[in-house]
Amino acid sequence: MLIDMAEHPPLGAARRKAVADRMTEDAERVPGVMLGCALVVQSAPSRGGVTAINWIAQPKYRFIAFGDRQEARNWLVQILEHHGVALR
Repeated sequence: MLIDMAEHPPLGAARRKAVADRMTEDAERVPGVMLGCALVVQSAPSRGGVTAINWIAQPKYRFIAFGDRQEARNWLVQILEHHGVALR
């Protein structure tokens, strides 16, 4: 999954916790579906927010912040190929 939040302000603590809670709920509801998540953010505080979400949710998949959409996309393609997902 690619989430582009480059134009959004950093998430506050309550929203970071809500994201982490949802990630945990989704992992329990549909285990093994998510292979990786790339979040495009521009600022250091936003990247720090991604770290905080990882600490809270502790997802079984990689959840990584990128500063560039193409870099995030390239990483996701590698993840999908690694898992044998057919791409067009």
